[in-house]
Amino acid sequence: MATGSGTGTIVGDPTSTAYEQLQGIRSKFRIAAGIPTSDTDTIDDDTIDILINDFYRTVLPNDITSDVFESDFTQAITAVDSGEYSLSATILEVLQRATFNHVELDQYYDKNAFFEAYPSTEHTIETATILSIGVSSTSAITNSAFQYIIAGKTYLKATAETELSGDTVPQSKYGAWMLTIDADGTFTVTPAGDNATGYNTAALAMQAIPNASEAAVGYITVINTGATFVPGTTSLSTGGTVTATYTDGNPNLRSKPLAFLIDGRKLFIRPKSDDNGLFRSKLMVQAPSDLSSDTASVFNELWGNAIAIGVAAEYWNQRGDIEKAAKLTGSSSMSGTYQFYITRINRTWYRKNKGRNTTSAL
Repeated sequence: MATGSGTGTIVGDPTSTAYEQLQGIRSKFRIAAGIPTSDTDTIDDDTIDILINDFYRTVLPNDITSDVFESDFTQAITAVDSGEYSLSATILEVLQRATFNHVELDQYYDKNAFFEAYPSTEHTIETATILSIGVSSTSAITNSAFQYIIAGKTYLKATAETELSGDTVPQSKYGAWMLTIDADGTFTVTPAGDNATGYNTAALAMQAIPNASEAAVGYITVINTGATFVPGTTSLSTGGTVTATYTDGNPNLRSKPLAFLIDGRKLFIRPKSDDNGLFRSKLMVQAPSDLSSDTASVFNELWGNAIAIGVAAEYWNQRGDIEKAAKLTGSSSMSGTYQFYITRINRTWYRKNKGRNTTSAL
């Protein structure tokens, strides 16, 4: 069994699986922090487990290099989406190299530089509207109130309903329409060039919409797998065989994505895509799952030591005992300290991967 001698010193049995488990890490924390197992008034086991899991999920993955935390990240991109995507809380960092349909993209780290390079010129709408199915007529499109700019002048458009028009779209084919507005507040519905024949994908339908000469409010793509789609007659309700997608902006200003930005928990792709595809990157850091039981294990003994001592250092640092925290943090040459074990973990990984190309093809 592992024994401890003084704050910050843990002598572990490298063959003991108990100390790879949550219950063992908890015991090591108490030894490192100098808090006896019997002392549950100072800190109870449930609180220790919360501290351990928080450290294990958010701190350790950033301090060590391990294949365990690496996996591919993919995001489906469509020609009718917003170009903005929410990232899971488990994703801590994404490597610089990323591709869209196997073509490498530039990564921006500066938010201002990114939006200067790719300004919001998707349309001349000042406050974007929201398009949705009509209320009084389910074959119509409803727009929320919005402001728009034409020739430098700002106009306000109230909520309204607009019926689609044009050719009937064959069954199981896509059709597309664009909604634009002029200075008088009059909407124009412009269908894709060959809705009468239909398109095999929503992206192809959208790409066939003519260039807008007015302010582009948004567009809609529709497919009806149960019958033909008659604009202005067939309901846009998606509860049956009809699937309708509403998107703000001008599809003619879309293009092949060239760059991406990760800001907080958001992924931005620019230009917004004019086709369907896959954004792919290799995660440098991905948070592991919680240790949910006493016997739940971390990767190896070194990890258990690092977590226990790291949590103990944070525990004393938060309580203002900087001297104890510093002793626990230690250095790469001070046996039994956090930095000592982090160095050993990274050195072990480096020896295993030395001479191997660790960047997989995307």
